[in-house]
Amino acid sequence: IYMNDYHEKILQADVYEVAKKTPLEKAHNLSNKLNNEVFLKREDLQDVFSFKIRGATNKILQLSKEQLDNSVITTSSGNHGAAVSSTASKLGTTVRVIMPNNTPKVKVDNVKRYGGEIIFCEPNIKSRESTLNKMVNETGATIVHPYNDEKIIAGQGTAAKELLENIPDLDVIIAPVSGGGLLAGTLLAAKNINPKIEVYLSLIHISE
Repeated sequence: IYMNDYHEKILQADVYEVAKKTPLEKAHNLSNKLNNEVFLKREDLQDVFSFKIRGATNKILQLSKEQLDNSVITTSSGNHGAAVSSTASKLGTTVRVIMPNNTPKVKVDNVKRYGGEIIFCEPNIKSRESTLNKMVNETGATIVHPYNDEKIIAGQGTAAKELLENIPDLDVIIAPVSGGGLLAGTLLAAKNINPKIEVYLSLIHISE
């Protein structure tokens, strides 16, 4: 029942006001090398170059007017911060992004370009959480969590839903995982559509 309920949330996820339906392209060289048919879901063609825009959009568009009028806040080392900044800025909402002080300049510049105000913290979980709590207490901002939120997960799951719309009899999906929002959304969408499908994770190492 839980999985079916969650799948409904994915089907109802409101992402396309900002996110795009991205193409599925055959990876010819990799397909030949593996003697199989391999396809790539081109999430790099999103305006913020990442699937993160799906979850951020689904979450932010469901906030109340009072929450939007106040502000939103998140923690990120790059892509999620850019996605939240892009969506929130388009809605006229102030957005703050807490980032590790060792974040590469290109990612910092991306968040700024999309309208995010950056607050740096030490590159560890304790500093990130204490900075987040401090800012929420001071501003009353609404947290847009990078992955631990059902609306974020449902938004990310729309990528897998599109995959299965393109290839209903797909055998395997390989999804990257760091926080786990995309992997969770992928599993919930794929297993409800095709219980026989195999989902593998590709680990991304993030030092804390």
